[in-house]
Amino acid sequence: MPHFVLKHWHPMVGVDYHIPWAPGAPSPAPSPAPYQTAFLLLGLVPTVFSKPIASHMTDGFAITMEKGTDIGTMIPHVGAPSLTLPVEMVFSASKSHFGAARYQAEGKTMACALLVSVNPNLNCGTPAPTPTGFVVAITTHIVEMSWADVFAGLAAMCADIVMQFLLNKLGGAIGDRITGAIMRRLRPSIWNNTFFRCLGMFRSGTRLAYDAAYRAAMFRATEAVLRQWRATGRIVGPVVGFFLGGPLGMDVATFTGQSPGGAASSGVSDMAEEGGRQLGSLLDPPPAVSDHNSGPGAPPVANP
Repeated sequence: MPHFVLKHWHPMVGVDYHIPWAPGAPSPAPSPAPYQTAFLLLGLVPTVFSKPIASHMTDGFAITMEKGTDIGTMIPHVGAPSLTLPVEMVFSASKSHFGAARYQAEGKTMACALLVSVNPNLNCGTPAPTPTGFVVAITTHIVEMSWADVFAGLAAMCADIVMQFLLNKLGGAIGDRITGAIMRRLRPSIWNNTFFRCLGMFRSGTRLAYDAAYRAAMFRATEAVLRQWRATGRIVGPVVGFFLGGPLGMDVATFTGQSPGGAASSGVSDMAEEGGRQLGSLLDPPPAVSDHNSGPGAPPVANP
């Protein structure tokens, strides 16, 4: 079956799921909300996240994309207002997992659309990424995928989902501990006691009787400040995830070339991809070849 090759200008239109924290709300929503997303496959920062193969162009000016390309940072998200949405956009991702191994460009596998002219991309999300980004592939450049290619892409995608979920949970747990430690040192009672201890140096006599009202007002004010801190404290998890690394989006490996989570994710994804390729080859073995030609050095040809 033919599959269209992904090009740099092909649009990704999809839905990401993130847990919103509405401005002024005391806590985040209990479940993820959908955010409409859209961007070109080349992304905002080409070659840093996305993988264009600039030497292979078709249809006038349509750069071929390599399998595993990721749109990367600052994919627009439209949905419920959220204090943490800017952070989630910075760490956004949309990755293409499918390609035809027999078709190479600069020795790299070209990305192609699993569903003939539409490819499901793995998009960022909370608590796990979802294959809900759809790339519309309009081109005259066509390849054929084997079942080995299909299963290899599916296995790699599933491995990335699991690894990103585990890394998200780990980053969130570390972030919660860091935020909790800061919160314990900034709780309203400590702020108030410090404030009134300093105030007591300058106030005396009957005027101290009025301090109870000031104390209550300050308590409410500092609680309001700390509610906002709890919200912005959620950025700690993604920041920790940046240093842990992972299979999707921006991490420290983007700038240094390596990260612990990224290395682990790459190893798991490679093993899963190879396992999927072997499974596909078992289900649909490639045609056997034999040398029917005579003479030395005759090339093998497919059996009729």
